[in-house]
Amino acid sequence: MAPLRGRAGASAGSRDAAAVTGHRASEHDAWLLRTQPVLTATVVEVRPPLTARGEADVVVEVDGRRARLALSYPEIDDAAPGATVEVVVDPEDPAHVLATTSHDDWAYAWWAEVLLWVMLTPVCVVLARWRMPQRAAVRAARTASLTHPARVLVVGTRWATLDVGGERWVFSGQAPAGEHVVLMGEPRDGSWVVLDDGRTRLPDEPLRAPWGDEDEGDEGVCDEAEQADPAW
Repeated sequence: MAPLRGRAGASAGSRDAAAVTGHRASEHDAWLLRTQPVLTATVVEVRPPLTARGEADVVVEVDGRRARLALSYPEIDDAAPGATVEVVVDPEDPAHVLATTSHDDWAYAWWAEVLLWVMLTPVCVVLARWRMPQRAAVRAARTASLTHPARVLVVGTRWATLDVGGERWVFSGQAPAGEHVVLMGEPRDGSWVVLDDGRTRLPDEPLRAPWGDEDEGDEGVCDEAEQADPAW
């Protein structure tokens, strides 16, 4: 029976693995295909794909041993027990068997990896900017010279109302975990300040006056703060 050859096709699994692992694995496989003797293997088992879009696993017998083909190859959908396929075997790992046409698809093209990184780079940049504090917040932490004792009155999601010398201000940013904090900077509207409760709490926005439920007088810290520190 003639070796299976035909149209190029690659399993989704082989495409993903090639893109993620990069050139190292693909270059090793390419080296095997260039340097190792070509053997004729017989298909002994075709295992059905695990998903609707997947492709079958092909088990072959070569040199008296059985092994699953490590990568897809052209016309894998037509593979059937008894068919033959030309393969190479990794001399250091006989279980690593490749069809000689395994690289006859786009999965190992250099532009496939470039395309992956082009797609991932914007996502990485957005995540980095989302996690990165603003320059003004970092500058405030580095340059603050004035310190003021403050008491936390209300804590919300990434904001806290503070009593600083009898005046109330809203700090937007990393909420403090204690009732008594130190405000580093000038307590005035539009000022970038930093809180210190044993840890440095960076701001998301400048300091401002409270409004609505952000100003609850001397009733104490809200339930959300109590949940953050049960000792209160």
